[in-house]
Amino acid sequence: MTNRIGLFSASMAVMAITASSALAVPYASAVRNTSGSTYEFVLNEPADYVTVLRDGANPVTINTPAAGRHTFDLGAFSSYEIQVGKDAPKAWTELSDTFDSGTATTEQLFQYFFRPTGVVVNDDPSSEYFGTIYVSHPEARVNAGPVTTPRVLGDGVYSLTADLIGVNLAGGFSVTDPEDATQAKAPGWTVDQSNGSSPWRLSLDDSGNLIAADFSDQSGGIKYASPDLTTGGLVLAEEDGVLPLLTNDTGFEEVHGSILSKVSVTGTVGVDLTVWAIDEDYDLDGDTFTVDPETNLAQGSTYHPLRWDVGPATDYDQPPTIVINKETLTVDDDNGTPGDDSDDFNDFQYTLSPEAIGGVITNNMHYEEQHEKFYLLQSRTHGNESGILIVSADPNDADNPTIEWSSKRFSYDNGLDGNTSPGDVGEGLQDIFRNIDDVVISADGTKMYVTRNRQFFPGDDDVVTPDPLVYGDGDNPVLGGESNAPGGILVIPLDENGLPDLQVDDNGTPGDTSDDFITNIESIPYDSPGRTLRSQVAVDAAGNVYHVDNLTERLKVFSPGGNTIATTTSDGLFSVQTIESLLGDYNGNGVVDAADFTVWRDALGNSVTEGSGADGNSNGVIDGGDYDVWVNNFGNSLPALSEASTVPEPASGLLLVLVAAFYSSSRRRKL
Repeated sequence: MTNRIGLFSASMAVMAITASSALAVPYASAVRNTSGSTYEFVLNEPADYVTVLRDGANPVTINTPAAGRHTFDLGAFSSYEIQVGKDAPKAWTELSDTFDSGTATTEQLFQYFFRPTGVVVNDDPSSEYFGTIYVSHPEARVNAGPVTTPRVLGDGVYSLTADLIGVNLAGGFSVTDPEDATQAKAPGWTVDQSNGSSPWRLSLDDSGNLIAADFSDQSGGIKYASPDLTTGGLVLAEEDGVLPLLTNDTGFEEVHGSILSKVSVTGTVGVDLTVWAIDEDYDLDGDTFTVDPETNLAQGSTYHPLRWDVGPATDYDQPPTIVINKETLTVDDDNGTPGDDSDDFNDFQYTLSPEAIGGVITNNMHYEEQHEKFYLLQSRTHGNESGILIVSADPNDADNPTIEWSSKRFSYDNGLDGNTSPGDVGEGLQDIFRNIDDVVISADGTKMYVTRNRQFFPGDDDVVTPDPLVYGDGDNPVLGGESNAPGGILVIPLDENGLPDLQVDDNGTPGDTSDDFITNIESIPYDSPGRTLRSQVAVDAAGNVYHVDNLTERLKVFSPGGNTIATTTSDGLFSVQTIESLLGDYNGNGVVDAADFTVWRDALGNSVTEGSGADGNSNGVIDGGDYDVWVNNFGNSLPALSEASTVPEPASGLLLVLVAAFYSSSRRRKL
């Protein structure tokens, strides 16, 4: 989806302001004119302040605003800039609520879904739907029967504003009733209620139209809906996933089957649409094939990355182009030791059994237009194949792709073992990126977010009782539950070519890789009672991370915090400034001065969140170390302020006066 996100960046001696889609902040979304000169916007989380500049000046300020809807009067002015500021510790923090299903509030119920399968967020600041969250839910539920749920749920796609409240997008943006199952929309297409995969994963086109994959047999395919979910239809002709597949008017050309992956999109529905996806049923030859009556399996090679050049059509009825023949990705790698088979591996596994020439292994993919690469995933438990494979396609030959990066090769090259159970997969190093289920790339192309179906812990390699021949799935000491990156979502830095740029530390033991760790990978924790399935991850314009899966049964949102200012403008622009705090500036006024000493003195001895308030050395306690930080930075100021005022150099006399006054008052208080 194309957006207009402006990223401000500057390098300064005392203060650094940077911008990145990975730095989440509170921001103003869904700005709209409600009546006359009154405008409404939605804050996704609480902020320190909101300042609305009208025609570049004439500010309207809201102090400590809560998450939710806010209004301002534009008056006779013609433009606005909504600046949202917050200074918070840099740490991944859940913005969504953790709640017990039986005691959830009305607002919390909007975050509950019995079986969510997809999530996507509108990141186009020029759209009135900016910040809107869409969640796919393929199973209707009522508060009765064998499975009791906290709220009534329908089949279709739900919409929420950025503050995680249900919204009727076509009804004046009104708040919905969480028990209203009709808010699950499927305009112009049907949902298969039999298997929990219709609709499946979600995407947006360049104009904010929803694109939904359908993985079911009865109604498989790719569908679309308008941003307000009122109108829609089929991107690809027919709803089908039953073998043999339906054909177009030629009588022999198949168009699609059940869509397993997220749909990657460029262009706009009805104008210039192109979609990429992995189809469970469409075979390598593109002809109608039958099912083997003995194995009940398709006799054809499936699960290839495909492209449909839809253009201005809907109900597109032409066969896809096979972009990558995944069978060409399965060549054995001898790991640089020809003649020694003990360390060989397949980059990509595509057979489940001799009878099945194509299994549910290539489970997901993402095509990133800015890098012109395919990010292919295998949700493999053991680690003896690559969990992540980054591939460039040959535009003229599907049999000639180039493997740009392999997670199994990365593991081997760095001596990292992702599975410590030899009884599970045998001796040798295994992929540290196992059980990867979904991937999304940041808008600026510098971050890759991946979800994991499972974390692994010490003890997972034990023999499974009572069968002494069956082993557990093995600990992952590099990226497992007790590593420095234990979370279910990993944030991986990318280089300018869209390839992982990971740094490995030898932990002071060169030559011994058993205790090595990755230093620059971020980990987002979320509680899950076991192995998750049906997960999807999304990122909004400000960098907040969204996640759904079948076990937590929640829409979860995470923010990495930071000292930030996000600006949404009336001309459809959005920017994020990230301010590295001025050391010693405990009152946040941009100057390290006597007032900061007072803040430190009044908080002395308090325990605080690391790095907050007067905790200049970030140890979680206001102590003498924070005083030293203030002394060492006394007189410093932010450059923007230093141009307008003169700040004296640190004066030892003034410092002595302040310290003497402090100790004098301390002695008086003790009397």
